[in-house]
Amino acid sequence: MFYLTCGAGSFFPVNGVLSMLTLDARGSYPWPLCWGNALWGYVAFRQHRDNIKPERNRPSGFIYACLETFIFYTMVANIFTNLLIFVRTPSALTSRFIIPVHLMACAFVKLCPGAFEVLSGTAAFAIIDSLGVLDNVTTALNLMEEAYQSTNSPFAALAAAMMFNLVGRIARHYMAHGFVQGGVLFGPTFTREILYSLATNTLYFVFAIAACEGESTCPFADPLYIFLPLLGVAKNLMPLVLPMRSPDESKNKDQ
Repeated sequence: MFYLTCGAGSFFPVNGVLSMLTLDARGSYPWPLCWGNALWGYVAFRQHRDNIKPERNRPSGFIYACLETFIFYTMVANIFTNLLIFVRTPSALTSRFIIPVHLMACAFVKLCPGAFEVLSGTAAFAIIDSLGVLDNVTTALNLMEEAYQSTNSPFAALAAAMMFNLVGRIARHYMAHGFVQGGVLFGPTFTREILYSLATNTLYFVFAIAACEGESTCPFADPLYIFLPLLGVAKNLMPLVLPMRSPDESKNKDQ
């Protein structure tokens, strides 16, 4: 039960479902976020791997998949941010349940018949992907607060949050495209992502951290802590609701 609930001891949302998915992340690692992120990592890796052609060039092996997903999918932001910003051992390695949950999630998708097929379907994948987004945004906000408390620097605070938001996608981008092609595609791929991360984290810093220094209450902290993760989920799901057409497709349809 300890590992299944990620240390909570119960699956029941004591403070409500919305709080479990957002506010509870301030002091714990809610089990839906932990398990959702772990399942998303292995499924996303398998999707990427299965698209590699020819098939003989695909990386294989369960141990390799577990290491790859941990380092470049589920915990890449945790590892990079803790090492580069806080200069400490990543909490992904010191936690009592993160590695066991990761291994159990990988084993479940690998060994349970039909698990990958179900979880890689549009609806199921959108759910676990959204849980991963909630995990990413709430943890980034936590690290922003921690960085500001320890350094009193808004730049360090924003750097911590933005690194946590972006480093996973950037690492996988270069892993998929290589150094040269990845550099060519970096601007078109990440300019909007960087600006979005800067804008949302600045919003939280200004109204939920800087404005609350020395104050006993902070009226915007909780609402923003709920709103920004949900906004991230909505942004992440937007391509499913409003599929984007390429310029060539738009041109051909207009003709």
